[in-house]
Amino acid sequence: MVEAILFISILLLPCLFLSIIYYTFRMWLMRREYQKHPYQEESTYQKWQKHRRFAAFALPITFILCFVSSLIQHDIDQNELEAKLLVKAESYTGENKSFYDSKFSELKGSMGESKARKKAIELTDKNIEYKYRIDGFNDEKRAFFNEKFNEYKNSMDEFSAKEKAINDTDEEFDKRDKELQKKYDDQKQYEEWIAWQQSEKEKAEKAELQKKYDDQAKYEEWIAWKKSEEEKANAEKNKKRAGLNRLEENGQIQYINLGNDTYNIIITAPAKLDYSGNNFTDLINYATQDKHERNILSSAKQCMELVQIVQDAELNVNNYTINLTGDVVDGKGYKYIDNVVICEISGSAKFVRGDPYSFYNKCSRYWTIKGL
Repeated sequence: MVEAILFISILLLPCLFLSIIYYTFRMWLMRREYQKHPYQEESTYQKWQKHRRFAAFALPITFILCFVSSLIQHDIDQNELEAKLLVKAESYTGENKSFYDSKFSELKGSMGESKARKKAIELTDKNIEYKYRIDGFNDEKRAFFNEKFNEYKNSMDEFSAKEKAINDTDEEFDKRDKELQKKYDDQKQYEEWIAWQQSEKEKAEKAELQKKYDDQAKYEEWIAWKKSEEEKANAEKNKKRAGLNRLEENGQIQYINLGNDTYNIIITAPAKLDYSGNNFTDLINYATQDKHERNILSSAKQCMELVQIVQDAELNVNNYTINLTGDVVDGKGYKYIDNVVICEISGSAKFVRGDPYSFYNKCSRYWTIKGL
């Protein structure tokens, strides 16, 4: 019941205090809003005023209830604690009972009975704990403890000597354990370092071996790539020389070596005298020309194509001579094959590729047989 009253009063105190602040603020706002208007007659203002008065009345009463109930609850708690301490004290037997009684009698004169009982119980529990600790010592720890205990018991009471001897024993053997652990850790670190060294050596050997394999693989890849590039270059070269090879196979080309890998080229081929323009405009221009102009344009186109074949082969040419042959009839009516067109053009002449008009204009000599 007391606990419930204390709990409720603790909850009510901040609620009542905040409600006073809240209603005071709301009433101040209304006074400010109404100013000269008689705000006291407003029902809302009167209701807030009643609530604030109730909170102001209930606040001190609640505070008093909280204070009184806390005092009562404190006495109840103390009585319960005292009862528990009595039960705890009565549970001791044998040596523990004697130790408790002696400590209680010793402390009772210097502090209250309740505090003396509590302190005596704490010391008795520690004494029991120390007894279990001592019983758990091995021979080495027990010998060290006995040495320290005999050293201290001449200058202090038995309990304090036992407590100090146990603390010294714990510190000493903790120190020894740390030193031993450090030795184990150092040995472990050394073994780990040796294992790391061995691992690094194996990694280096594997890396070296892998590098050899990788270098060999890269070399083989490079050889394959070089072979592929050479094959591509040869294929491209053969493609560019395809037309030149046909001229050489047909015996239509003659090389005059001028030294320094430079040549004069003489090409002899049957005249075709046909023309197919690059676009519709070229065909219209060709159709509107007379026979002689057509033959000039057709032969120039053929000569240009022969020169472009040699240019595609990327030879260093000083001068081209193109002889186009055809059927020729002399004054007596005999028919034989002879040159009908002779074309000469410098190897450095810059004509528009595929344009026979540009080629014709760049020729240094362009001879046609009479009547062509």
